[in-house]
Amino acid sequence: MFSTVVTKELKGLLISRRFIGGWAACTVLILLSAWIGIGEYRRALAFYETGTGLAEEQLREATSWGRLALDVLRRPTPLEAFVAGTSADIGRSSPISTTVPVGLGGSLYEEDPIFALFRMLDLALIVQVVLSLFAILLTYDAVCGEKERGTLRLALACAVPRARFLAAKLVGCWLGLVVPLAIPGIAAVLLALAAGVPLGATEWGRLAGLAVVFVAYLTFWVALGVLVSTLSRRPGQAFLASLVAWVVLIFIVPRAAVIAATRLAPVPSTGEVAGQEDAFARQRFEALRGELVAWTQQQGPPPAAGDEAAIDEARRLATDELRRRHALAEQEIEANSLRLREDLVARQARQRRLALAISRVSPAAALSTAATRLAGTDAALKERFERSLQAYQTEFATFVTARRQETGDDGRVMITAGGPSGVSVRAPQRRARIDATSLPRFRQPVGAPGDIWPAVAVDVAIVGLLALLAAAAAHLRFLRFDAR
Repeated sequence: MFSTVVTKELKGLLISRRFIGGWAACTVLILLSAWIGIGEYRRALAFYETGTGLAEEQLREATSWGRLALDVLRRPTPLEAFVAGTSADIGRSSPISTTVPVGLGGSLYEEDPIFALFRMLDLALIVQVVLSLFAILLTYDAVCGEKERGTLRLALACAVPRARFLAAKLVGCWLGLVVPLAIPGIAAVLLALAAGVPLGATEWGRLAGLAVVFVAYLTFWVALGVLVSTLSRRPGQAFLASLVAWVVLIFIVPRAAVIAATRLAPVPSTGEVAGQEDAFARQRFEALRGELVAWTQQQGPPPAAGDEAAIDEARRLATDELRRRHALAEQEIEANSLRLREDLVARQARQRRLALAISRVSPAAALSTAATRLAGTDAALKERFERSLQAYQTEFATFVTARRQETGDDGRVMITAGGPSGVSVRAPQRRARIDATSLPRFRQPVGAPGDIWPAVAVDVAIVGLLALLAAAAAHLRFLRFDAR
């Protein structure tokens, strides 16, 4: 009897107009999202390869270690074709030198704001919004619709246990949703392969993880649709209630979680941090002036006029003391700036973790978190990449400083005041091209699978638990459901 009910449910779904129309629309959207994602990935890869080639050309044409600088670009990950995540929001390149601080810039939304207006259409968004709505359309009348048509009373009159009947309805709806949608999903992957998107063993494993996440997510919406159907007397009421639940869980809860996190764990803006840095620098230099005045007073009266040796010695001591105290002040300012930036990054990470933890009561947020982690386009992508950039800048500066000391090439322009000519400017002598082949190269940060799978497993477990709770609640409600 179980298989009979499952078969009946499947046949009823597959021949219904809403299934045929919904499946056709979902197929078109899935393939369209894959086509758009593949195009964006190829454009990002072309941008990376062109920029990297220009950076290599700059290194080959460089003539001074003192003025050596280059741009480092972020290489797109193949799974960005399916899950864009934050890849279009953050920058794609950063300058690297011994003086300029690193920072990603040149995001897609900066260069073309129209993308920020309409956002990116990717497979994860289609699953999160469209396929969940499709699941509701297929299940909102799974029980109350049978009651309205009078077939539910006939089915239960055949001595079918209610628990088995409801389980068969759930399985039939699940198969009628997941199996047909697997066809356009597989076609999207084949389209990526035909377009030349490189999918290695790591990418195939993460694609399998994405499939598990998507299936768990759709399972929740099937269970929720059946639950609402057992709570409603009429299909119209069930559809309205399901639609309200869909809007709340997908659009309201994740955004409310972000707002709550900003209130519970506030983070200063970058402008506020810059203001704190400037305020500390001004205070420190004011203190430096007071220290120099006090030091000058401690030295006693200045040397007598005409004693050139004593005057020169006093001037030398004052210059050395000024340099020493100024260098110490700059070190303190830099240490304070570093502390403020580290505190900002830590507070941002804490706020992000809190927002994700609160939003996980919504399966849509859990899906987004797991999918972007698997694709390598999660919220921590910018922080992860800039951390690698900072490490590389340290390595770059150490190497370049050593070459400057070896060659005496500091690349500086000397301006001297005084003398018969007034002001003289001495530019660095033009040199032959330097050999930068031994310069360390930037290594793109790659997260190991072991770093993401535990977190992804937690998200899948949360969605699975929500689906189980919805199914259990539907079972309990159906036991007392009035089939008349």
